Amino acid sequence: MRTALRRLFQGLIVVAVLGLLVFAVFPTRTYLAQQDATSQAGERLKVLEEETAQLQARAVALDSDDEIERLAREDHGLVRPGEEAYVVLRPPLPPVDLPEMWLVGDPDGDPEVTPPVEVEAAPPEEPTSG
Repeated sequence: MRTALRRLFQGLIVVAVLGLLVFAVFPTRTYLAQQDATSQAGERLKVLEEETAQLQARAVALDSDDEIERLAREDHGLVRPGEEAYVVLRPPLPPVDLPEMWLVGDPDGDPEVTPPVEVEAAPPEEPTSG
């Protein structure tokens, strides 16, 4: 009788612990996940609010004639009548030094030498005046 009562008591303890897990631990996990999602959404909202403030300040700046003129000059090279525009070009890239011969390997690992390929460049076309 005592052993049956002891087993019943142990069973009740196991059921109570499982009930505690179901009603306390699992909702706590969900709560923590929701708190994490809320904090991430709050950070994203903060970033979006900062971007919105920057864009609004930019929109206000673009409302002035001075800013429009500055952008037209910088981005599009526009000038007022009577002004001259100059463009500074970058220097050309240095020529590429290629070897006179290329080594081409075959699958067996024996390199075979190939002669250089002669390439003729087409002469530049002269602009036609008309």
